[in-house]
Amino acid sequence: MEKFDLFKIKPDIKKMEENKDVDGLIKSLNDENIRMRVAEALGKIGKQL
Repeated sequence: MEKFDLFKIKPDIKKMEENKDVDGLIKSLNDENIRMRVAEALGKIGKQL
């Protein structure tokens, strides 16, 4: 973890999922702290298509 990770604003995964913001979710995969939740959101969006 980087020294200043605590001060970074985390993306609103639920909101991105509701808006089907696939690009934003994919960018969020870089954050290992939320990667699993992002992958689940992408999976839900994929099932809806």
